[in-house]
Amino acid sequence: MARSIFPDGDAIRKHREMRCLTQEELARRADLDVKTIRNAERGIGIAVSSLVQISNALELPPSSLIGAANESVSDDARVKEIVLQWMRSWDERDMDTMMSLYADVAVTKLPGGPGIPFGGEHRGIDAIRQANQMAWDTCETTPNAEYSLDVLGNQVILKGLKGMHLPNGEVARLWSWHIFTIDNGLIVELQVQYDTLEFARLMKIPRSTN
Repeated sequence: MARSIFPDGDAIRKHREMRCLTQEELARRADLDVKTIRNAERGIGIAVSSLVQISNALELPPSSLIGAANESVSDDARVKEIVLQWMRSWDERDMDTMMSLYADVAVTKLPGGPGIPFGGEHRGIDAIRQANQMAWDTCETTPNAEYSLDVLGNQVILKGLKGMHLPNGEVARLWSWHIFTIDNGLIVELQVQYDTLEFARLMKIPRSTN
């Protein structure tokens, strides 16, 4: 269900050249193949996650690299409110409200890691509910200390620092980003990225022996 978006190729090229980077160097910084960078600079559709990685490498908001060829397929305020409701229900551990925001056929993609029980791809309400409960059981979080929301058509990118209560009682903050795909007012896909090794280290999660 990955969606593509048409980037502003001229803007990407301009900011790359301003930083004295070759396409190959930008590809390494963004952890992408150089073909994706070339397509982006030609304005050819690329995955939203790739646009986020390019914007991170250039230290720019994703919305500044969107091409004029994209047509808005959803109201910005409406899709933002869905994500804000998701954030509130996550922080309040309100499972019923959170599940009401997902389509029945929704999928979440969570990064795996050593000993992290909720990583992987979870399809359908029941699987997503189970993964969320495992995440809550593993770590108590605090509201985002700072975050940004970028609307790219029917997708919303949430980036920010998430607070986590550590086993020693202290609170640490970990950078993460979420890509929500919204269709007919419901979340149909959620991709999450964060440093799983740092999360496991902070939470003192033992490495799996399998």
